[in-house]
Amino acid sequence: MTTADSLIPATLQYELAAAVPGAQTAELATGHLPFLEQPNQWPETITGFLAKQNDAR
Repeated sequence: MTTADSLIPATLQYELAAAVPGAQTAELATGHLPFLEQPNQWPETITGFLAKQNDAR
């Protein structure tokens, strides 16, 4: 979730995640473009998620 997103409020992001079975969320203190605003945290979040999926196999 992008907690400082002025285009899509975090509440709507959480509603969407709740509607997707098995969805997982992570909060990033950023606006609508986390890959530009948090260029180090963005790939860490993605690779961390993917590593967990690989470990679960």
